Amino acid sequence: FEETEYMKKDYSTLPPLALKQVVSELEKRCNVIYEIMINIFGKKEYLERFLNWIAFILQERVKSYTAWLITSNVQGIGKDLLFIRILMPLFGDKQSQLMNGSRIAKNFNKIDMNCFLRGYNEVFSAGNAKENLHRKESLKDLITAPYQSIEIKGVDTFQTSNFMNFILFSNSEHPIFLDDEDRRFNVIRNDDAVKVSALSIYRGLEHLQPDIEKELSDFLSNLKLNEYF
Repeated sequence: FEETEYMKKDYSTLPPLALKQVVSELEKRCNVIYEIMINIFGKKEYLERFLNWIAFILQERVKSYTAWLITSNVQGIGKDLLFIRILMPLFGDKQSQLMNGSRIAKNFNKIDMNCFLRGYNEVFSAGNAKENLHRKESLKDLITAPYQSIEIKGVDTFQTSNFMNFILFSNSEHPIFLDDEDRRFNVIRNDDAVKVSALSIYRGLEHLQPDIEKELSDFLSNLKLNEYF
């Protein structure tokens, strides 16, 4: 695990934050990031659970055996911003990637070996029930399997630890049909979500990325101090 510039700060002398305090501090100190995230998750209790999940992965640098499935009926609510502009700078480009859902169930390669956080955009293949079932079964295995087989050109296939944690995105109302007892997936759908351009923090597209970047250090501080459970 290679620490990014945001992770090199020493937080060991700072007091820990209870989970509800983490969300409160996020709202107070990272207004842009908070408004984007609450637009996606809808309720503070769901945002708390997501921050708890991210904090555990960042602090322990291990695999969580659950994934997030985030859906919406409106495009442009901030799902890509969440992954690319907020989370990827913290995890690093080599250790986090956002890919198209068509990449699910493909052979593992070198980029998968170093990945801690993987996002899949549009996990639903419209009109292809067989493909959707194949993706679902592959995801179930990816979320829980402790090892993965890596295939690199010119090298014999070998096994390595599977550290990947997953955030899945879709604009379909029913992207994955889950069993009632399946506890692998945390499913989020906020039907009241609006486009980012309609949020109060939006000052224009040219300002959005710089506004997020200004808050990333404080955002990571909240995650590093979070007393996850």
